[in-house]
Amino acid sequence: MSSKYKFSIAALILEVAIIVLYGGLTKYHEAASADNENEEEAQKQTNFFYPILQDINVMIIIGFGFLMVFLHKHSFSSVSFTFFISALAVQMYILWCCLWESVIKEHYEKIDVSYFEIICGLYCAGAILISYGALLGKITAFQFLILASIEVAVYSLNETILYDGILATDIGGSIAIHLFGSCFGIAASIMISKRNKADKSDDFESTKSSDTWALIGTIFLWLFWPSFNASPS
Repeated sequence: MSSKYKFSIAALILEVAIIVLYGGLTKYHEAASADNENEEEAQKQTNFFYPILQDINVMIIIGFGFLMVFLHKHSFSSVSFTFFISALAVQMYILWCCLWESVIKEHYEKIDVSYFEIICGLYCAGAILISYGALLGKITAFQFLILASIEVAVYSLNETILYDGILATDIGGSIAIHLFGSCFGIAASIMISKRNKADKSDDFESTKSSDTWALIGTIFLWLFWPSFNASPS
């Protein structure tokens, strides 16, 4: 079976599994529930979190998406992978993070889905996309799907230990997001490079056009960085 079909089938199975798990394990946050009678509190949460959520969405989708086109041969695939992985990581992160929190706190209940959980899921997507920068052009779509799925689980465990276990202060996600994503990407890249010594140098070159688009992505990341740092508080 070709890698293309492996990716499509694996992605479909994974998404179906996520839908089933969400149906049984999650519920809307109280402020977003249709039964909530405190509309003022719901509006207050929306007014605070929604603009930040949209800013971070722009950073992840446009910022990282266009930043990853620096290799001209993989420019289209890098943008599409960014979109796909961002959507997938948010869904998987909410399930994994709440699972690890339940294990550590020994308290099990349905998962609240709110703005804050989605924002944290976008942070997880950011860590995975940092790792992707070190793997771009070296792995297939199917391999990256498997690797990203593993990284979501490991990232959420690392974040839970860091924040809920040892109560670390990590402004802007320097440890949980940036350091973790870069170390995971470098480690994966080293292992993959040893197995694939036939990489062609032409596949890892940029052009003026690809560098220009990467610069645009960098500008978007820079513009919305305050929201990225502010939302955990």
